[in-house]
Amino acid sequence: MSKIFGGIEGGSTGSRMVLIDVQGRRLGFSEGPETNQWLLGLDETVGRLLGLIDGALQDAHLPPLTPISHLGMSLSGVDLEETQQQLISALQAARPNVAGTVRICNDALGTYMTLTDNPAIVLIAGTGSICKYIRKDLSFVRVGGYSYLLGDSGGGYYIVHWVLSKFIEIEDGMIPWEHDTDSVRKIVYDFFKVDNTLGLLPHFYETFNKGHIASLCERLAVAARHGEHLCKDAFHDAGVQLGRHVRACMRHAVKELDPSTKEMLVICCGSVFNSWDLLQAGFREVFSESSPFFRWRGTLNLTWLQITAAYGAARLAARLDAGLTIPCPQQATSLLDRIFVDC
Repeated sequence: MSKIFGGIEGGSTGSRMVLIDVQGRRLGFSEGPETNQWLLGLDETVGRLLGLIDGALQDAHLPPLTPISHLGMSLSGVDLEETQQQLISALQAARPNVAGTVRICNDALGTYMTLTDNPAIVLIAGTGSICKYIRKDLSFVRVGGYSYLLGDSGGGYYIVHWVLSKFIEIEDGMIPWEHDTDSVRKIVYDFFKVDNTLGLLPHFYETFNKGHIASLCERLAVAARHGEHLCKDAFHDAGVQLGRHVRACMRHAVKELDPSTKEMLVICCGSVFNSWDLLQAGFREVFSESSPFFRWRGTLNLTWLQITAAYGAARLAARLDAGLTIPCPQQATSLLDRIFVDC
């Protein structure tokens, strides 16, 4: 049998898997729920990963338990090598012949490998957020990605929390607000099925589900496009936060780039970029004030990943464990923006 490469993209909201051949052609695909071991625990995470593998094998019309030649997994929350090895060991203990080799990388590296092999910045904004400048040798500089209690600014949960916090302050009369809040009140109360702000407490302290709360972001985006001021401000702030992530990465990148480099690829990934029209002004604002942070004259090319980063995880496994360079998928992105920087 010819080599089969597997890739899994796992986040805090959902997960996907692909099986590809040496030409990069897709053989099988599967989807499943989140696979973040910090939220689920090790045993549940392993069970869900095996479910993804079984689903992809079935979609590829391969016998159950067919060993994958090389498996790569691009997962959120696995930057520490110790964490990666714990998960690999648990997966192999549950199914010893799951794959010839198993490799784990963080979600940003999987996103990067889906699109390019050259230096680039990866900006992820889904439920949470993280940004990385990734070099050609796959070493990287990390910015953000500290989860919802310490970071994740600009992500979906951050946006929802921003709106809810301000809304509660307005309702309690703690801050002045000259605009009507009826529409955001209805959106929030309908989503959580409550009739006052105290009703929100169980959703955050008893039955807390970060991904579910972050999904409110979609309704808030609709309200922002209809002129709701609180929601507009939240997305503008999120754009600023995401711009600061990229700016922080650029501080490192410009020290290493060839002086003739006039373009930097910024790969954007995550559902928050569905609202780029609401984020754009805040994001661009950051790069109108960047001169104290770094010196560079060029263009940031923001592209939005349109396919699963599971392809990148599979390409990474092929590159590092089989010594093969599998082509990047075609038509994997759409252009979000081009931002000229002169600082």
